Amino acid sequence: MTAGDEVTRNEETVRRFIEEVGNNHNPDVIEEVIAPTSVEHPMSYSSHLLPGEESMSPGEAMRIHLAFMERNYTNLHTAIDRLFGAGDMVTVVGTDTGMRGGKPITVKWISVARLEDGKIVESWDLLDRLGLYQQLGVVPETPVLAEQAGLK
Repeated sequence: MTAGDEVTRNEETVRRFIEEVGNNHNPDVIEEVIAPTSVEHPMSYSSHLLPGEESMSPGEAMRIHLAFMERNYTNLHTAIDRLFGAGDMVTVVGTDTGMRGGKPITVKWISVARLEDGKIVESWDLLDRLGLYQQLGVVPETPVLAEQAGLK
C-alpha cells in the first residue's frame, strides 16, 4: 500500500466512524474502526467519560457514550467541516447539532486521530464544552463570566 493509499484509507476510516457510529447510531461498527487498545487523550480539564467508564475498553465506553447521547439529545447530527490526513494522522473539524429539551444546540469540535492498520489507536479531542453549557443555560454567557472574573 502506498503512503497516499494509507492516508486515504485512514480518512475513510475516520469518516466511517463519524457517519456510521455517530450519525447512524450503529454501534456494531465500533470494533471495526477503533482498536481494542485505543487511547483517548481528552484536551480539556476533565474527560467526558462518566465515572466507571475509565476502566472500560474503548468499545464498551463508546457504546455507553452513544446510549447517553441518545437518552439526552434528539436529532443529533455531526457535520464534517474539514477532514484531512497526513501520514498516520487524520484531523477533523466538526459541528454537532441537535436538540435538548426542545432547545437547539450547536457544538464545534476538533479531533486528531492516529491510525494503525486502518483502525484508530489514539485520539486527541477538544469540544466547545463552555459553549454547550451556555446553550443549555447552566453557565452564564461569556460577558457575564468575564465580569465575574474581573476581566473588563
